[in-house]
Amino acid sequence: MTARTLSTRRLIPRIAATPPLAITLVAVIASLVSLTLSTIRYPLPQVHDEFSYLLAADTFAHARLTNPTHPFWPHFEAFHVLQKPSYSSKYPPLQGLFLALGQILSGRPIMGAWLSVSLGSAGVCWMLYGWTRPQPAFLGGILSALHHGIHGGIPGWGACYSWSQSFWGGGPAMLGGALVIGALPRLARNPRRRDSLCLAIGLVILANSRPFEGLLASLPVMAAVGCLVLRSRTTARIVLPPLVAVLLPAALAMATLNLAITGSSRQLPYTLYESTYNPAPVFTTWQSPKPPLTYQHNVLKTFFNDLCMSQFSQQQEWSDWRSYHAERLSWLEAFFVGPLLIPLLGIPSYLRKPASLFAAAECAVIIVAHLFTVGIQPHYAAPVSCCFFLLVVEGMRRLALLRVGSLRIGGFFVRLTWILVILALARVAYERATTPPGWETARSQFVSFLQSNKGRHLVVVRYTPDHDTLHEWVANQADINASSIIWAREMNLPTMLRLINAFPDRRIWLLEADQIPPRLTPYSTQPVSRDD
Repeated sequence: MTARTLSTRRLIPRIAATPPLAITLVAVIASLVSLTLSTIRYPLPQVHDEFSYLLAADTFAHARLTNPTHPFWPHFEAFHVLQKPSYSSKYPPLQGLFLALGQILSGRPIMGAWLSVSLGSAGVCWMLYGWTRPQPAFLGGILSALHHGIHGGIPGWGACYSWSQSFWGGGPAMLGGALVIGALPRLARNPRRRDSLCLAIGLVILANSRPFEGLLASLPVMAAVGCLVLRSRTTARIVLPPLVAVLLPAALAMATLNLAITGSSRQLPYTLYESTYNPAPVFTTWQSPKPPLTYQHNVLKTFFNDLCMSQFSQQQEWSDWRSYHAERLSWLEAFFVGPLLIPLLGIPSYLRKPASLFAAAECAVIIVAHLFTVGIQPHYAAPVSCCFFLLVVEGMRRLALLRVGSLRIGGFFVRLTWILVILALARVAYERATTPPGWETARSQFVSFLQSNKGRHLVVVRYTPDHDTLHEWVANQADINASSIIWAREMNLPTMLRLINAFPDRRIWLLEADQIPPRLTPYSTQPVSRDD
């Protein structure tokens, strides 16, 4: 055994014995992974949801809760964006707040995603300290910091789908779930106000990032905490005040945000958007679709009445339901498991331990619940990602003890797991460097071209009837009139003339998005075939 191996074996326990140092180091490692991957290939928004979150970030960065409806809002309709009664993202605010922080501090919203994932990885490490021994907790935190850069199991998105390399979340819910689940064993062993405060903050984070999955993940924890409170008045006096002090103001703030966006303190922006645009129900087993809705643009009609409704229809027959969810569960497997398969193979041998059983149950609840919805994306499971890493480190602990006769072979498989994690991260870095640019790169290049020209611009976007609705060019900033570039949907000629006359100081362009390559030319008001 080399001196380097011995020094490493001594260093890890020393760091693990100091939780604040270990947790900080995990956050630093996660930040370095995020920075490295973004340096190789800078993240660009490409999914509908990302543009919506960026709108939220720009709104919050300008110290606004929402934006007024634009007089020409039909030209600016966008996926997952409310236009009436106010102009706003439909999503819960926390991911937008993180992106806004990145925008304010550096002008780069992606830095907010880096920060959320770094805090989330640190939160996973803190959670593991509550459920397992110091050394596995520290190593599990490092695994989570490295693993977030490996994500990329969804066909068509590849290595671009990563919580730190995209704009549509994962990090905040990972942090919230870790705080909630990590507080439980601490409150059970030795109730302290700071742990109750962590629980309360985690609940608020989940309610404002992934409310449905956060609720499912929180219910078992709150049931257990409720039993602790009912069992002991002393515990109640310690636990309840921080919960009340955090949850009541948070509920008031959430109601205020709802009121500003939707006009009702009880109406969520998400539910208002879904009732306005999406005829497909969220739950496929007991909800019925709405009658076909009317849209002003074919691209919206195709997406909602065709794509979303087809996803609902696929789940009405057993064979279709099985294949549909098998595909999405394979996304989860590719996203989360990957190089961590070896330590997970022994799950049945340690499920009798309360910690492992609880973690497995938390993961199973999220998966089972989404078998009755229109599907699951990996970031939907972010609230219970800490439980996944608890299962991994418990598997590695068991694996390290594996023997064949007098030969200890478990250590080899543990080291092999770490090697596979590093190789997977290197593979993702290589893919980011070599994958050909997609349509989002063309959009970014047009933005750079227009910004290099003097003056302000209005880009009219024209789609062909067979346009891929997942490639959406129309996405604007919070203050549309003040933006240097405005993206607008082409409509009928009289409407277009009114729009153009409303912006006499702008140069008007036509973007033919479905040309190969996309073509940008000066706009002509001559009659043409249009999107609507």
